[in-house]
Amino acid sequence: MAEYRYGAVPTVEISQDVTSIPPLMVEVTAPMTLDSGYHFNASYNGVVFSVTVPVGGIKAGEKFVVPFVAPPPENTMMLIPGDSPPLGKWKDGLCSCCKFGLCHPSLCNVLVCPQILLAQVMTRLKLDILGRRSFDGSYLNTFGTMVLILLSVFGVCVFLNMGSVHSDFDENGNLIVTTDTTWKSSIVNFITTFFLIFTLYLIVMVRRATRQRYRIPEEACGGAEDILCGVLCGCCTLTQVARQTANYEERRPVCCSPTGMRSTVPPIVV
Repeated sequence: MAEYRYGAVPTVEISQDVTSIPPLMVEVTAPMTLDSGYHFNASYNGVVFSVTVPVGGIKAGEKFVVPFVAPPPENTMMLIPGDSPPLGKWKDGLCSCCKFGLCHPSLCNVLVCPQILLAQVMTRLKLDILGRRSFDGSYLNTFGTMVLILLSVFGVCVFLNMGSVHSDFDENGNLIVTTDTTWKSSIVNFITTFFLIFTLYLIVMVRRATRQRYRIPEEACGGAEDILCGVLCGCCTLTQVARQTANYEERRPVCCSPTGMRSTVPPIVV
């Protein structure tokens, strides 16, 4: 079972009499424990539709029956029921990083460790650690894998740098600090450069996936908008897609969860 986009099982068949077509009822599985009134997206035969949690709420794994209502055609501007932003445009600008204040978790993450925010947005978009759309649930491991990569890169660099800096005193008692530029330094430089390029690549992939998900057209740069924004304005781009894929106006985010939101709050991306 995948979260937020669920395969729906039909429970009744559509009548052949078009003059008396009953609503098609489908069975969905609750992604998590939710209160009544929440909205999340499910898919039936490849068509995404909105599900409203019934009165009394639901528990994780609970199955319940809802009517299947097909959405309007994709080329029309619409607001997905619930928390989703309008399709076809960004919620705010590229430079709206401080929109929710200097202490907002998304801003703190992108300034201290942008890979954490990057992994959170990738989880919302159901992307695996290589930035590819995941259909087998592997996106659930994206955040943990990114944390493991971060710790590994930091640990290896610290280990290799140990002993590469030497200090001594000359005959006049002055402290002299020298740096070892042997193979250890070369490996550290290679690892950090590769990790930086990998991070920029993922930012580009995340921005592209966000535009595709919300059907946002490019506005400039002749097809290179995602690359230029991701490489030249990586932090601003990352916070913009974070705001696009979560309802920060009403939902309280956190710094270190896999989606950047509380576990009881579903992200708005299917």
